[in-house]
Amino acid sequence: MNQNSRYSNKIAIVTGAASGIGEAVARKLIAEGASVVGGDVNADRLSSLAWGLGDRFVPITTNVTREGDIKAMCDA
Repeated sequence: MNQNSRYSNKIAIVTGAASGIGEAVARKLIAEGASVVGGDVNADRLSSLAWGLGDRFVPITTNVTREGDIKAMCDA
């Protein structure tokens, strides 16, 4: 990764990261240098993505309707 990448040294939180637009956003942010905390209710898909996206993707099983889940995602 080039240290001059658009989002190098930045951390993004992406909800719905296991599929669709959330997954696309997570992939794009990582491609542009960010580290991503990806939240979703689909733990299996998050694990699969983590394996494929590498150590700059941190999967957190998250239900955005639960305050504790949101806090855990922000603390990751």
